[in-house]
Amino acid sequence: MNRRILTAALGGALGATACGFEGSALVRVAIGDAGERAGPPADAALNSTTGADATEAATDLVAGYAISAGQSSTCALRLGQVFCWGAGTQGQLGTGDTSSRSAPSPAQTTATFATIEVGDVHACAIATAAAGISCWGGDAYGQLGVGDLTGRLVPSLVALPGAARALATGYEFTCAVLFDDSLWCWGQNDEGQLGQGDQAGAPSASVPLPTGAGAKWGAVAAGQGHTCGIQASGALWCWGRNSDGELGIGPGAPIQVRAPTRVGSEESWASLDLGQDATCAVKDDGTLWCWGADTFGKLGTAVEAGAAPPSFIVPTQVGSDADWVEVSVDVFHTCGVKQGGTLWCWGRNAEGQLGVGDITDRATPTQVGSASDWSSVSVGRFHTCAAKTDHTVWCTGENVAGQLGTSDNARRNTLTAVAALPP
Repeated sequence: MNRRILTAALGGALGATACGFEGSALVRVAIGDAGERAGPPADAALNSTTGADATEAATDLVAGYAISAGQSSTCALRLGQVFCWGAGTQGQLGTGDTSSRSAPSPAQTTATFATIEVGDVHACAIATAAAGISCWGGDAYGQLGVGDLTGRLVPSLVALPGAARALATGYEFTCAVLFDDSLWCWGQNDEGQLGQGDQAGAPSASVPLPTGAGAKWGAVAAGQGHTCGIQASGALWCWGRNSDGELGIGPGAPIQVRAPTRVGSEESWASLDLGQDATCAVKDDGTLWCWGADTFGKLGTAVEAGAAPPSFIVPTQVGSDADWVEVSVDVFHTCGVKQGGTLWCWGRNAEGQLGVGDITDRATPTQVGSASDWSSVSVGRFHTCAAKTDHTVWCTGENVAGQLGTSDNARRNTLTAVAALPP
């Protein structure tokens, strides 16, 4: 989800980068602001991680470029520096206050980062030094992982037992893969999205908990109430809410699965992203697969947009093309980038979030313009942001909170360059 995009391992840990940004992989809801406070101001803390020494493990992490769209905010990395814009009511922009902004603003930190993920009211990033994770924003369910339920207005270190190489922020929770291939999750747990194998009603967690102990994890993605991960073998596992078949585990499955459960028997999954009630993933042969609720045609299954949305309870191929590089899905729409650098979107378009110049929904992947230099895309609730190979960032859709970064609050139905973002 924003949250949530691609969550392949960074740098050389799993091979080539997943999304076309140099040196990083891209992965990719309001609560009151009473009690929020800024975290420790010392940036030295952001450049370290607890537990095992991370120096050797983190050598692949470099300050890179990335883009992540959340529910009503967006963040970008520019050579490792964090810039955010949009809704800031819970401190999710990392600027040290709760103001919203319609143009990119730097987060209050001197640390540099290799990748970033935005949820609803929080964001997290992996630092280039020692590969520690820092989070900021709202913390009502412990999604910041800092040990309490108090929000942070600036990036604050998460205590993990080692260096991190992949990251995912869900609706109100967060997961990370460490360099030792272990998976850790924290935050909201009402749907079993932390994968603890516990009982319904188990509490949320304000500190990281190990998930799927003993398995070797390569990637993780987080949605609203469910989580999926790809193991080093290429096998896909999912857990959490399953009311719309978003876990992909087939007929007869319960509406909630609280421990990692294998999706099919294939070992060919390369990357994935999760939305509110849907999952999309790319296989290593470049084919695209989606499952869950097909609201507004966001699964790209050619069901008429606006018709009663069916649910697909197992992975279902989207078209027949085999040149997909990445996919991003949220509540109502989906976008992806193909190998030739073309950008495609589908699903709800009432706010112009598909960027195709109108507000008509699409039930199948539709090319956005004719440009062939797109490198990555990230889908928010009602907006979309994408980056080109020259690292410029463009956004379209709803803009009431300034989440398009265009220095105004006017809605767009075509991709528009983000204002004043450093090169």
